[in-house]
Amino acid sequence: MRHARITWSIFFSLVVTPVICHGQASVTLSPTSLIFSGQLLNTTSAGKAVMLTNSGTAGLTITSITASGNFGASSNCPISPSTLAAAAHCTITATFKPSVSGSVSGEVTILDSAGGSPHLVNLSGTGLTAISLSPTSLIFGTIAVGTTSAAKTVTLTNNLSTALTIGFSASGDYAAIGSGATPCGSSLAGKAKCTMSVTFKPKSNAGSSTIRKWFRRAFLPAHVLSHELSLYQPTGGDEEHE
Repeated sequence: MRHARITWSIFFSLVVTPVICHGQASVTLSPTSLIFSGQLLNTTSAGKAVMLTNSGTAGLTITSITASGNFGASSNCPISPSTLAAAAHCTITATFKPSVSGSVSGEVTILDSAGGSPHLVNLSGTGLTAISLSPTSLIFGTIAVGTTSAAKTVTLTNNLSTALTIGFSASGDYAAIGSGATPCGSSLAGKAKCTMSVTFKPKSNAGSSTIRKWFRRAFLPAHVLSHELSLYQPTGGDEEHE
C-alpha cells in the first residue's frame, strides 16, 4: 500500500493600517493682563504689547482679535485662512481711550482653533479729566449770620503734562483764595497740584452756591473749560464729602 503525503501550506497575511497622529495648536499669552495708567478722557494711550505664541505642534487658525469698550486692539497675527505655524509667535497691541472718568475694565478676545478658545487678555485703566478737584463738595455746619466759618481746603490737580492758565471764584456768601504751601494762582504746571481755602459768611439762613474753577491750556488760549465745586450750608452737622 502506498502512502500519500499531503502538505498544506497556510499563508498568513498581515494587514497594516497606518495611524496618522495629528498635532494640536495651543495658545500662550504673555502677559495675560495689562494695566493702563491714568489717561485723559477721549485721548488714546501708547500701545501695550501682548505676545501670542502657538506653543502646540500644529498650525493655529485665528478667526478674530477684538477689544471691548474703551480699549482697542491691533496685531500682526495672521487671520484665517492663514495660520500661525507651530512655535511661531505674533504681537497684539492694545490701547486705551477712556470716554468716562474713573476705573475702566475690558478685555482682548481671541477666537482661534486651539483648546480653551476664546482666549482673553484682561485690561484695566483709569480715565482722567484734565483737572480734578478733591474733595468735589464741601458741607459747612451751622454758621451764625455775619460770622465767617473755619476754612476748608480744596486741592486742584492738573492731570495734563502741560501748564494750565487757571482762575477761580466763589458766588454768594462763599469766598475762595489760594492757600497752603502750594496756593492756587494764575497758572499751574503740568502734573502739579495747588490748594485753595474756602470760607462761608452767611448773610441769611441756609443756602447753597458753587465755586467755578476755570482753566485753559496754555497753548490753546481760546479753549476754556470749567469745573464746579458744590458748597452747602445744612441745618446742622459739619462734615466734608469726597
